[in-house]
Amino acid sequence: MAMSRRFLTAAAVVAALACGWMTTPTARSATTCGAPAQPPDLGRDQMNGVTVVSACNAWAVGWRAGIGGLQTLAEHWNGHRWRVSPTPNRPGAAASVLAGVSAVSATDVWAVGNYQGQNGAGTLIEHWDGRAWNMVPGATVPCSGCDGPEAALAGVSAGSATAAWAVGAYFDGTKNRTLIEHWNGRVWKLVPSPSPGAAVGANPVTNTLQSVSRVSASSAWAVGSYDIAYQGATLNQTLILHWNGHVWAQVASPNAGGPGRPYNDLFAVSARPGEAWAVGWHWPGARHGL
Repeated sequence: MAMSRRFLTAAAVVAALACGWMTTPTARSATTCGAPAQPPDLGRDQMNGVTVVSACNAWAVGWRAGIGGLQTLAEHWNGHRWRVSPTPNRPGAAASVLAGVSAVSATDVWAVGNYQGQNGAGTLIEHWDGRAWNMVPGATVPCSGCDGPEAALAGVSAGSATAAWAVGAYFDGTKNRTLIEHWNGRVWKLVPSPSPGAAVGANPVTNTLQSVSRVSASSAWAVGSYDIAYQGATLNQTLILHWNGHVWAQVASPNAGGPGRPYNDLFAVSARPGEAWAVGWHWPGARHGL
């Protein structure tokens, strides 16, 4: 599915950014936890997200190629070395991948991604309880006239045991829409979110979210991209959404080079009270950072 492949590409960019700064906390505590070590070489594998609990406790997630296709992958940093931690895969799926991870504590960690099956693609949510990773059902995503689900999650941000956000995209039978789910301590629930994208002619419409950052119960940021019609063509533009405690709303965001640039996309966001940063790329003929 085109939507799933796009998420994997985006996640790879986020992984490159995340794994670059992850060495900072471990290096500062080298005398306590040991120097940063290279994670296990599993051959064909890819890390897409990272979260740090402490200098001696971190998680990285992604996928590795197995006999039956792509499989979920989680590795844990214990202060001395990276070790693979078993993670479940969607039964019967040709591919199961993890794209994002967020930790509340050493015994409360969330990872999200998607799976590819014979009857479509669906969201994948897994939780670490301090002993093992387990799959947790996500919200039911509507799709009119579809043979199966068409959805993927790319990012997650957890603030407490009763509050976490996960974002991505889903196909509703007509176009791709932004997907936002919220964890209330018991279940994941679908939360309405803007999908401002429009297309020209028969071109598919894209609305996607790649990353989310929770600040508080009344503030969270999500970023991605959406399509607009421009001079007879479909262009990709940056998309920023904000949660005010009641609804998600679109916030105006700049696009490098002006509205006529064909591709502008945001892949990662980090926020705290009064401040938020988002990064991505734009393509005026070649990829550039944004």
